[in-house]
Amino acid sequence: MELLPDNDNAVKIQQLWKDFLDLYTKIRMTYEVDSEVTPLSASIKSWLSGFLYIYQKSDVTPYMHAFVMHVPQFLRMYKSLTFFNQQGLEKYNDECSKDFYRSTNHRDLEALKQMMLKQNRIEFLEVKGAKRMKDAYHCRNCNAIGHSIKTCTDKCSLCSSAICCAHLKKIGGKWVTSCQEL
Repeated sequence: MELLPDNDNAVKIQQLWKDFLDLYTKIRMTYEVDSEVTPLSASIKSWLSGFLYIYQKSDVTPYMHAFVMHVPQFLRMYKSLTFFNQQGLEKYNDECSKDFYRSTNHRDLEALKQMMLKQNRIEFLEVKGAKRMKDAYHCRNCNAIGHSIKTCTDKCSLCSSAICCAHLKKIGGKWVTSCQEL
């Protein structure tokens, strides 16, 4: 209504997509018995009828076809759709892209070989129980671990200014307090 003020079907469109959200949450559940899937299948087909009442038949997408015709079938066969989750594959694609741009020379098969060798090294070290350690930084002002002079909030160790980073300067590519110049 607020989003589509001039559309006569605004209430129906809003209800249609509320019903879709409800169905979406239902298909993410696990169904142990086939008889639990039957009412869900009927609800999905009813949703499609409502969709076709508002929209045209040409607006039906292949995803909608899969939703109506195959999701109930997969729920009966596999009890859950979590087996078809692509999240792990997407993450692996991100990691491979990162490795390609950061860790290879970008030359065709040589890049692929470098990526595979890196992955094998990582897996080998994980099997052996090795863990990656992050560098521990010591603040040059308070000597604490975990932050740098740039983010230190302690008083300056040289001039007792309220906050150390209040008078930082970058000299020779290194952050130093201006009172260190004296």
